[in-house]
Amino acid sequence: MMVEGASGMATIEFFAGGTRACVSVQLEGFLPILGHLHKGPIDGNGDVVIDLTPFIEGTNFVGCLPIEPELAADVLFDPLNYYFNFHQAGVGPDGPLPGFFMALRGNLG
Repeated sequence: MMVEGASGMATIEFFAGGTRACVSVQLEGFLPILGHLHKGPIDGNGDVVIDLTPFIEGTNFVGCLPIEPELAADVLFDPLNYYFNFHQAGVGPDGPLPGFFMALRGNLG
C-alpha cells in the first residue's frame, strides 16, 4: 500500500572508483523503518542491492558503505532499472499493525 501525501528525495553518489556508495535521504509525511535500493522496474519486486536500514534515523539521514564496482557501473549505466523503496509500519485505529508496511518508492532516473 502506498502512502498518500508522502514525498521525498534520495540521492546516491559513488566514490573511490565505484567501491563506496553514499546515500542521502529526505522524506516528508513518512517515517521509515526499512529502506533499500532495488534492481528492477519500479512496479515490480526487484532484488535488494543496497540495504539502507542501518542508516535510518528519522526522516532525514545519510550513510556510506562499501559496494562492488560492478554495481556502481550498472547503476550509472541504467539508473531507470533501480529504485529506492522505504517502508513504515502500518497504523490502524488501535495503533501499529505488526507485519503491515506502507511503501514510498521512487526511481533513480
